[in-house]
Amino acid sequence: MFYDYMVDICNETYTKNEYGDRVKTKTVIDTIECDMQPYSSTLASRDYGLDISCTNRIFANINSNIKQGNFIFYNSNYYLITSTIIWEDYIEAMVNRI
Repeated sequence: MFYDYMVDICNETYTKNEYGDRVKTKTVIDTIECDMQPYSSTLASRDYGLDISCTNRIFANINSNIKQGNFIFYNSNYYLITSTIIWEDYIEAMVNRI
């Protein structure tokens, strides 16, 4: 498989701002090479029977940080990981641009 993209994997944490308010922040936890392709909720339903929102899918080496609820950051955009499928030697993740 060709991995033409370098993306950051992020998780969402809560911190306090200068006023003491609790705010969400995204923190980079890993950087990976992957292949990213356009995809859709309709295709995810047809191919895998998934009822999810997705705009793209990624293929990458198996990595424990690629999990539902984390984010992919690429080209100034965040993508929520909505589903993952672990195959024998790689992982496929459906992501939704937010």
